[in-house]
Amino acid sequence: DSRKAVLNKVLLNDLARQKRIAIAIGMNDARGCYDRIVHTIAILVLMSFGVPGETARGMFKVLQEAEHHMKTGFGRSDRAYGNEPVPQQGSGQGNGIGPTLWVLISTKLIMMMHRKKHGVEFLSATTLTLFTLVCFAFVDDTDLPLTRGKYSTGEELIKPFQEALDRWAGGFTVTGGELAPIKSWCYLVNHVWTGMKWRYRTKEEMPGEFTLTDRHGVRHAIDRLEPSVEKKP
Repeated sequence: DSRKAVLNKVLLNDLARQKRIAIAIGMNDARGCYDRIVHTIAILVLMSFGVPGETARGMFKVLQEAEHHMKTGFGRSDRAYGNEPVPQQGSGQGNGIGPTLWVLISTKLIMMMHRKKHGVEFLSATTLTLFTLVCFAFVDDTDLPLTRGKYSTGEELIKPFQEALDRWAGGFTVTGGELAPIKSWCYLVNHVWTGMKWRYRTKEEMPGEFTLTDRHGVRHAIDRLEPSVEKKP
């Protein structure tokens, strides 16, 4: 449910504001997911979750060698595509495994980010339980938050946040996907005491720009918005 992801993101930012913790968060949109999955990666991921190798390979062998016709209200096309020397990738249009397969692949990407300690950590005030979170994901849209301790400044987040963006983009490229920098943006949030109240530091007070790499490794700048500016996907 996307509403739960939105609620949790709001609660996370509320917590960071209440504790006056510097936080960076990037909203990353992909150029598709199901239709760009590399079959080799898909087979390895399925096997890692216990699917027999022959079963996984057999499914994608069918997708690679089948001939597909387009069917519309005017009938079925005579021409077909598929069964080519260089197989088309992706899970196949209408294939029931598509959503589940993408969840499993996303899980591997999130585990990769967690191993490299990207994300946020909070200590529960009531149970002293360490709470860790890597991202908020809904299909191919992913929000990556990052903190570095209670007393960190916004400037101290710039380098590790860019590293997190690079690792996430690299993981997407390995799976066959690609992030869309033009549809992605980010925030770098830090607070300052004016003597009367807390306020957000501005981009002018806290310079820093961020980039995303495409599948060719070329860097593209993404919008960094002021904390007070909203933007809808």
